[in-house]
Amino acid sequence: MNFIDRKRGDESENTRLLSSFREQFPYQIKEIYPIRNHVFKINTTKGAFILKGYSSYSHLKLQEAFTASLQKEGFHKTYSYFQFDQDPIVYKNNFYGCLPYIEPHHRSFSFENEQERHEGLNLLHEFHQVTKNSVQRYQTVLAEFNIQKKWTERFAEFVHNIPAVSKYIPKEIIAKWINWANWSLEGMNKYCTSIEKDHPVILHGDVAHHNFLRKKDGKLLLIDFDLISIGSNHIDLLQYANRILPFINWELTQFYHYKNFIPLLSNPVYIYALVYPTDLFREWNRIIREGTEKHPYKLQMVMNQSLLMVKLRQQFNFDLMKLVSS
Repeated sequence: MNFIDRKRGDESENTRLLSSFREQFPYQIKEIYPIRNHVFKINTTKGAFILKGYSSYSHLKLQEAFTASLQKEGFHKTYSYFQFDQDPIVYKNNFYGCLPYIEPHHRSFSFENEQERHEGLNLLHEFHQVTKNSVQRYQTVLAEFNIQKKWTERFAEFVHNIPAVSKYIPKEIIAKWINWANWSLEGMNKYCTSIEKDHPVILHGDVAHHNFLRKKDGKLLLIDFDLISIGSNHIDLLQYANRILPFINWELTQFYHYKNFIPLLSNPVYIYALVYPTDLFREWNRIIREGTEKHPYKLQMVMNQSLLMVKLRQQFNFDLMKLVSS
């Protein structure tokens, strides 16, 4: 049996991990590959699987139940967990669920392609159409998503990090971000009741490109439900919009080409929300929190995100502000 690990060099730790999985997994493990923290691909005598670790047994069981309910209610464009007649695999206080390994397409899903942007948005809509019927069932175990609270906390963390960020980003640009955030949060708080009136769904919570998996046969799947919560479907749409805006050059006219986004532009609270620089605050907070701002590649990625489209983004925000005032 081999433990293939190109990222970590602690051989004794690798051996302990392999030994633990081998003792607990019902099939003979031939190879194990680390994918990221607490996620492993294993090749066994019965095929390939993904082992994904969770910090608590209840979190694992929630993920198993939720994905099973998606399948039962007709949303088959995702995975489901294998159920073994034994206790869950445990290693270093993490509880591991077992997923089928899905052979990916040679071309990964990307927001760079217009057709794929529409395809991902339609898949997210299908997910919401199914989960709106599950809200009552999960109300006691899932939190309600409070976007104003989350973004206020993210803003406060960024303000705390400004001395570090200003080493890389001109202060006048940071000042623009601060002004956008203040304007956005003030308007969202003013119109917050319009969010509360929306019909709730179970939100995915992390609609990044890597959570859309294209199978080898070309079908697109939605994966990784670690951040699910209850709230307006528009919350996921806002996040999706924020992800694709750089790829449509922050053009409001292009934004109208996505029919699912039209409701966002007819409600003041979402117009205010689109101005909030959540992506910039998120990425700067992350690399400073992790201490990776001195990593050249990661720093360059965030700086490009921050500086390459400043004028285009400023015009987009100006156009949104005119929509509110008109």
